[in-house]
Amino acid sequence: MRRMLALPLLLLASSAAAQRTPSLALAADVGPAFPLGDFADDGAETGWGAGVSATVRLTRLLGVYGSYERTSFDVEGRGDDAWTDTGMGVGVRVWFPAAERARLHPWAQLGVGWHDLDRPLGAEFAELDTDGIRTLEGGAGVDVALVRQVLFLRPAIRYRTYSFEVDLGGETAETSASHLTLALGVMAVVPLR
Repeated sequence: MRRMLALPLLLLASSAAAQRTPSLALAADVGPAFPLGDFADDGAETGWGAGVSATVRLTRLLGVYGSYERTSFDVEGRGDDAWTDTGMGVGVRVWFPAAERARLHPWAQLGVGWHDLDRPLGAEFAELDTDGIRTLEGGAGVDVALVRQVLFLRPAIRYRTYSFEVDLGGETAETSASHLTLALGVMAVVPLR
């Protein structure tokens, strides 16, 4: 008998969740950022990132997002000098509804961005032009409901990578910048209907 009742209750819960869409979510987060690959080899050290995003949840499982982020990395042995990565991103977010009954909303995202990487003063690169470089970004997280389905705590992980050319005193070399950010933020959700 319990199994017979479980299916209608599950469908009812799914229908209630679907009624919350479409919705608009506004989020802000901050956390440590870890340089990877060539970027770490060039002297970038662990830094801090902060970001804001807006997500339109179109269905229970699918949404689109736009974000702005600024990440700053100290440079080994250079005191106050820092690499700064700033830019915007857009992409698709997918939710995994299995844990919704536990007030958890796990998700993953994939997108592209346009970022500027500004070098520290006195860096060995004679010329570094990274204005509006296209980036590839991915991430995952979980939205933990704090107040009904309106206010959430959001732990997340983000990865970004891009490559560009640098002028090393007359010679051109290809290098890349990649970093991983562990973020913790808050999110507010507003129904759109």
